[in-house]
Amino acid sequence: MIRVQDFFKDYNAVKTPYEADESFVKGVIQASKAHVRASGNGIYIFDYSKRKVVYVSPNIATWCNIQPPSDNTTDYNWYLKNISEKDLQMLIEINKISFEFWKGMTDDECENYVVSYDFMFGELMINQRYTPILVKDGNVILSMCEVSPSQSKASGNIIMRTADSKYEYVYSMEHKKWLKVAQICLTHKEKEIIRSTIKGLSSAAIAEINGKSGNTIKTQKRNLCRKLGVSSMPEAITVAMNNGLL
Repeated sequence: MIRVQDFFKDYNAVKTPYEADESFVKGVIQASKAHVRASGNGIYIFDYSKRKVVYVSPNIATWCNIQPPSDNTTDYNWYLKNISEKDLQMLIEINKISFEFWKGMTDDECENYVVSYDFMFGELMINQRYTPILVKDGNVILSMCEVSPSQSKASGNIIMRTADSKYEYVYSMEHKKWLKVAQICLTHKEKEIIRSTIKGLSSAAIAEINGKSGNTIKTQKRNLCRKLGVSSMPEAITVAMNNGLL
């Protein structure tokens, strides 16, 4: 049986007496609440110095059709009871490999990275994007997870990336290692197709604006979906938004 302490090992232990200033934490929570209102995505925040959850946005429980955490939630138990044993094992592994990936980096370098992955939470497959937001002397003090519904059909899809790199790292669960690959980049034309689709424009309308045929736009959409590994434009939009490709 997986327990809360399984998520806290030597690799992510805070080895200094440093704790986040209370006013700083309150500011992060207020900013997170504003982001939830503006984006519609979910957020939760971990404090590794205190080994507890300090904020969970209520929309996550609504999406997943699970009982929301109580106001005084201070640990991981809410997560443990709403995630399968198999996915919890994967999350423990992600936790470990992420901290080992950041080991030896400067504090600023560590804060630039985001690790993205999918898992079943309650009744919904979600995509979670995890990033350190306060690192002190190599110790991750605070981290934030942004959450949104995933288009994936299976858990996994573990990717470590930073915005200023042409490469990303895909974790192989089979081989237990990070594989360096070229980061997917969208062309200006592909970005415009996604933006136009978000606006509700049909293929015919996009074609008219760009002086193309409707069949040409449909072909470009199919190629875009193939590039992103999805089967529809709604899925392409979700993948592009979740991975910062726009």
